[in-house]
Amino acid sequence: MHNHLSMKSWELFEQEVFKYLRRRFSLDGAIDFVQLGGSNSSILDIQAVGKSGNTILLEVKSSLAQAGQFVLEVKNSQFHFRPRAKGRVATSLQLELIKYMNQHFGRFQEVTQSAVEIDWPRELTNQLVQEHYRSKGAAYFVSGSIEGDSKFGIVPLTHIGEAFTFKVILRRKKSGTNSLPLRLLNNELEKIVRLKCQNLGITLSHFENNQTRIQLRTSCLTRMTGHKMGIEHEGRSYYLSQSSSDLGLLELKAKSSTNNINIIYAAEYLFVDRPEWTKQFEKDLLEL
Repeated sequence: MHNHLSMKSWELFEQEVFKYLRRRFSLDGAIDFVQLGGSNSSILDIQAVGKSGNTILLEVKSSLAQAGQFVLEVKNSQFHFRPRAKGRVATSLQLELIKYMNQHFGRFQEVTQSAVEIDWPRELTNQLVQEHYRSKGAAYFVSGSIEGDSKFGIVPLTHIGEAFTFKVILRRKKSGTNSLPLRLLNNELEKIVRLKCQNLGITLSHFENNQTRIQLRTSCLTRMTGHKMGIEHEGRSYYLSQSSSDLGLLELKAKSSTNNINIIYAAEYLFVDRPEWTKQFEKDLLEL
């Protein structure tokens, strides 16, 4: 069971969409919905599964959200695509965007952490987002609002340009911190964490599954308040601090040293919800 008080806004939104889909489109148990991606943006959010095992993949988007990104680097006063994974290459549309930016390099060369919108044709921007999600296997977007009376819309990928406004944003992403997956917490690092806590007089009870969060015994809460413990291990920097959403949890985070030039696709839902899109979704579900 999810604790809404400790969930981030996007997690809460995705959970409400998931409940809506199960309530509205389960077709008397013929369709099962499965949550997939979570915070992993490389995986789509929800999968609809029919009795035959066939599936439809859906991407959940809050009314203001990011809808993809890629990284650039500058060489010889020109922008170049920088693959995040070995073997990945830019698409023809991404190359076209980069070519446009290089034609106006003087306008875009001073990349800061402030977002700069690139005046790129709307139709081409829509195509950028479509190809990004088509490559991941998405068939539909689900968006809406959970403020007041919850309202959600089902949008076929081929029609997202009618239901969303997409913008291409240029900005630099600098160092930050990321939660450390529990699978990366080796025995030596765990010993260091526990020793640090012991030095503060803090007793740990357990690590939560799949997250590097440590449950604090209630009697230790006041000892941790205001503390942020820095940890160095194998050339990497970490810190341990109280969770902002639950003071009874410690979170171990890894400091990153990124300084990337990012192209970001920003999405705004227009609350366009056409009956024929919902009917098409139901038709596709019946064929699973």
